[in-house]
Amino acid sequence: MKDYTIFYQQLTAPFRSRPRIVKGMAYFNRGMTVFMLLVYGLVLIDAFLTEGWKGLLTFFFLPAIGFGLLSAIRKRLNQARPYEKWAIQPLLAKDTSGKSMPSRHVFSATVISMCLLYFFWLPGLICLLLSAGLAAVRVIGGVHYPKDVLDGYLCGFCWGALLFLL
Repeated sequence: MKDYTIFYQQLTAPFRSRPRIVKGMAYFNRGMTVFMLLVYGLVLIDAFLTEGWKGLLTFFFLPAIGFGLLSAIRKRLNQARPYEKWAIQPLLAKDTSGKSMPSRHVFSATVISMCLLYFFWLPGLICLLLSAGLAAVRVIGGVHYPKDVLDGYLCGFCWGALLFLL
């Protein structure tokens, strides 16, 4: 992409004149973190109740190892965030520098959704859709590039799919 500034201005134009929507995106962004933490807690409880200690350890360590690997890759790549490289004013408040790709928020939400999908298909699919919504909000919010969230989503989906192979 030659000029992300133009792309971002076009992408965010419908939202900039609607502060309630921007505020809603900020709440959704923060709320998804809390929501997914609660979902993950319920998944761990269900894993223990249905599969015992082995299930609990599997559903705890597989996402944790994925998160650690993704964090190491992200730190090594250390790609700049859109607001660092381009003259844009992000809609979401963020002051982190670097470590943009892949998105850990989207990865985590997606891998937790895959854990839920393992036990309950409909809530798992709904959470996968919410994770995609989080990806969109993080791009519209200006804290990630589209490739960052797409990579985070695909990594979370593939890593979570390992649960179905174990």
